[in-house]
Formats: sequence, C-alpha cells, structure tokens
Amino acid sequence: MVYVEPKIENFVNYSEKLFYKSKNNTSGLIYFVNYKTANNKSLPKDILQYSKARISNHIDGKIIYLHRRNKINECIVLYGKNRYKTISQSLGSYVSAKIDEGSWKIFGKINNKNINEFYLGWGLEQYKFNNFKVIKCLEAADNLNIR
Repeated sequence: MVYVEPKIENFVNYSEKLFYKSKNNTSGLIYFVNYKTANNKSLPKDILQYSKARISNHIDGKIIYLHRRNKINECIVLYGKNRYKTISQSLGSYVSAKIDEGSWKIFGKINNKNINEFYLGWGLEQYKFNNFKVIKCLEAADNLNIR
C-alpha cells in the first residue's frame, strides 16, 4: 500500500462543511447547562425550568434531547460538576461523538477561549484520516475563522 499525502484543499473544503455559517434557523440547538444552575441565567426560562425540574442526577457530558412541538432538534448538554468543569476541547470531542447526526448550533454566548476549544474538540473528533465525509456539523460562531 502506497502512502498518499492528504491535500490541504480537501481539508479546507471539509472544514467548511463541518463548520458552516447559516442564514436560516434549521439547525438544532445545543443548550449548555452548568451543574450550578444559578449560573445559567443566559438560558431561556423554559430550558432553565426544565433542567431544575427534571434533572435530578447531573452527569457531566449527558445529552438530553427535548422533544417539543415546532422545535425538532434541541438538546441539553450537562457540564460543570466533575468530568467537564468547563466547556472545553474534551467536552467538544465527547459531544461530537455522542450527539445525533445533523446540523447543530450552540445557543447563547460563551467566552471565546471556551468556545474555540469546544469547536476544536468537535472538529478533531469528526476528522478521520483520509475520510472527508461530514455527518455532523456545527454552525460557526460569528468570531470563528473557519479558513
């Protein structure tokens, strides 16, 4: 078997599919819920109420899908207790591996360092050597340079 070096152009095209800029609202939403619910003031009230009422056993990295009318893909990702203290590269990789296929968008604003780490983890987990098939993509934050 002969080694063929990957072409950078292929990776650039791959990253543009993996992280995309959307003009419409067809992406599923990812809500990050911290173990300390008081810190979740940026969440919509219904998500905060749901998390307080229904999540009795907080397990970092757990993905809870919300099945509500008119909103197809929504999920809560738990973090902040022990395994994933912050929104990080390892959390991004874990969520990328475990989340359902499709297009996703992170709800709300997260500080630049954490969100960049999350995106890096997401992308590294999706990348398979010489396999540029994208099955899960994440809408890029406005300040993320995808080129």
